[in-house]
Amino acid sequence: MGRKRAKAVRQSYHFVVLPIGTLGDFLPAAGLARELAARGHDVDLMAQAAFASHAPGGGVRFRTFGRQDEYERDIANVRVLDRQQPVLYESLIAPTILPHRQAVETAVRTGMKPVVVLSAVHAVGALWAARCLGAQAIGMVTTPPYMVGYQTPNPVADSVMRAAFRGCGLPDLPPPVHDGARLFWGDFIMTYDAFLELFPAWLETVPMRRDARHIQGTFPGGSSDTAVPEIEAFALDGPAPWIFFPGSSGMLNVVCRDFRSVVAEYARLSGRRCILIDRTLDVPFQSMADNLVATPCTDMNRLLPLARGVLHHGGIGIMSQSLAAGLPQVVVPVGFDQPANAQWLEDRGVAVTTMPAALSASHLLDLVAEAEALAPGPARDLARRLKREGGTGGLAEMLLDRLDGHVPASGLVRSVA
Repeated sequence: MGRKRAKAVRQSYHFVVLPIGTLGDFLPAAGLARELAARGHDVDLMAQAAFASHAPGGGVRFRTFGRQDEYERDIANVRVLDRQQPVLYESLIAPTILPHRQAVETAVRTGMKPVVVLSAVHAVGALWAARCLGAQAIGMVTTPPYMVGYQTPNPVADSVMRAAFRGCGLPDLPPPVHDGARLFWGDFIMTYDAFLELFPAWLETVPMRRDARHIQGTFPGGSSDTAVPEIEAFALDGPAPWIFFPGSSGMLNVVCRDFRSVVAEYARLSGRRCILIDRTLDVPFQSMADNLVATPCTDMNRLLPLARGVLHHGGIGIMSQSLAAGLPQVVVPVGFDQPANAQWLEDRGVAVTTMPAALSASHLLDLVAEAEALAPGPARDLARRLKREGGTGGLAEMLLDRLDGHVPASGLVRSVA
């Protein structure tokens, strides 16, 4: 018998993980941070104070910034859904510039290992800090439509970012601030050393350009660790329930002000057992009817395998978790990448879709019946495929393989449909 080949010794890194956005953006990054820490790397994670209750533990140093009440106010503003208005950039991106700079400075100053900044691609403060301080910068891409957006000039985003950087009092400013020929979107944020795709290569919701810097990954499958025992007990105590999830930021609640009442009326009309995930609840568990219970947050990776199906807004996080559970889905897309995600799911025979304006209890009766009538084969096949890819652990290995290979940066050259 031949001798087993010794496993390659990996370089040890100091990761600074800097997500931006909603809880759905934070949880996958937090899961990846914990996975990297479990492999012996130093890991700092920084995010909005609103996510403090979801600190990943496991050796990850977690710090917060901002105020929860301000964050809640901003994500409840329906204009945050419109990329052609400044609200998104003013409320979610501009406030991260200084905290991200400080996080990278601390890692570079105090660490003894090579520093790798692992940030949302639109975390322009993190990218600029890495450039100024000599750290490697890797942009996390959560969906193909987002990458297309990053590659496209955005005058509104550029205007907000220029003003935000000028107001920060930094001694050095990125080129788009003072060079009229340079842009943030489509230019500066395309200078990351690598791009880590937090989705499988086969998720082709829109055509996107890739080059050698792209690390083709998989869904990290991040979820809250806050399991609610009463919710799981309800799920197990009878026929498998349907899960109704308006989004980690409550997007469906924003555009459908009566979403909760629609779900309640559907439960009454259908007699089906239902679980509503509603972040606006101020108690961990609420029984709304004999066949309807609600919670503001729970571990979806534990709950979804107990479910019959799930209605959601088409966010990449809940979409990936539903695929991993092999469930039929009803998708009600609101904005961002969600319409493309919904269309992809429908095209593959694992979901039915509708628009928020069409959502009603009577329409839900038809949608759920249609979703349950879908052939189970496609959903099972995708679930098996995701299991083989290894989730967060598989994604961490893909990232570390690339880092240890020292892949250089280069220009965008190849189109992948």
